[in-house]
Amino acid sequence: MSGNQKGRAPAELWSLEQAIVWIETPAGVPEHPIHRRIAPAKVQELYKALKIGMVTASGCVDVSERRDISPGEWNDYRLKLKHTLFAGHHFTGTAGTPIITVLSIRSFPAAALKYHGYPSGVRVPSASAQDGEPGYHRVITDVLLPREQVVQQWPSGGRAAPLPSDCSDDPGSKSGPGAKTRGIAGAIDELWPKEIPKGLTAKDRNKRIIEWLVENGCSVPTNPERAIQRVLKARRSR
Repeated sequence: MSGNQKGRAPAELWSLEQAIVWIETPAGVPEHPIHRRIAPAKVQELYKALKIGMVTASGCVDVSERRDISPGEWNDYRLKLKHTLFAGHHFTGTAGTPIITVLSIRSFPAAALKYHGYPSGVRVPSASAQDGEPGYHRVITDVLLPREQVVQQWPSGGRAAPLPSDCSDDPGSKSGPGAKTRGIAGAIDELWPKEIPKGLTAKDRNKRIIEWLVENGCSVPTNPERAIQRVLKARRSR
C-alpha cells in the first residue's frame, strides 16, 4: 500500500435515503428525516445516474456479502419509494420518512433465493404445479453510495448534470395522450427489457405498469388497461 493510500481518509458513504434527501433538498441533508413527500422523479434521477455509472454503489444482493453493483446490473432492478411514519417520529403534516427498496424487475421461484420477504404477486413456471408457483423479488439491501459523487452530481444550490431523458424529466411532458403513451412504453421497456414474460397475466402486467408510472411521476391514463392494450397492439403491428 502506498503512502498516499495509507494517509487517505475513507470515503464518506450515504444510504439511498440520505442521497435522495440531498437530491430533493441540495442545500443540505436535514438532521431529522425529511418531513415532506419525495418526488418520484427525483428517485428516477438517482436510478438513471446509477445505471450509467455517474454514481457507484455497493450493496448486499439477496442477503449475501457486500459487493459492488455494476451500472449494467441496475437495469435488472427498480427503486421502490414509500414514506413511512415511525413510532416516536411523527410530525404534524409530515409525509413520513422516505424508504427506498431495491427490487428485481424479474420474479424468481422461492428455491432460487435466500430471502423471501418481497412477494412479487406474479406466479412463475413450476414443474410441480400446473398454474405455477408464487414468485419473489430479489432484493439489494444496505445500499451505500459515495457522498462525494452524489454531491458532485447534484451540487448544492445547483442543477443536476444532464441525464438521459424520459417522461419524468420534462414537467410539460407528463400530461396529454402522447405523454401517457410514452410513459406506458417506457414502463414496458424498463420492466421487461427483452419481452413480457409469457406466464404473466394481463392483470398482473397492467398492475406492474401502473405502479411504475406512479413511482416515476408519469401520468396514468383514465383507462389504463385500454391504453396499455393500444401500446401493445401498436408494437405487435410493427
